[in-house]
Amino acid sequence: MKKEYVVTDISASPDGSPYVFVTLTESHDMDDQGTSRTRGVMSGPDPDAILRDVNRLLFQRFGGTGTTVRMDMAEYEEIGIKVGDRVVLELKKVELQSS
Repeated sequence: MKKEYVVTDISASPDGSPYVFVTLTESHDMDDQGTSRTRGVMSGPDPDAILRDVNRLLFQRFGGTGTTVRMDMAEYEEIGIKVGDRVVLELKKVELQSS
């Protein structure tokens, strides 16, 4: 199975290990300007609106929409992707041979 995604976020490992986390959003979930339909800009100075935005962003980051792939720095540098790039993720089932 192959699916097309758009890179929406790249972040360093929070524990300082040599990994990056690449967040992918399905290309059909992106609008015509290339921005995710599920992400928004933080609201103005209204404290209630800011709290809603923070909750929404945390939900997206820790279990909301999107697929996150962890890769080591060598893989990340080899691929050379950046936010906004379109990528294809391919999943294949591996059949193990019994001996």
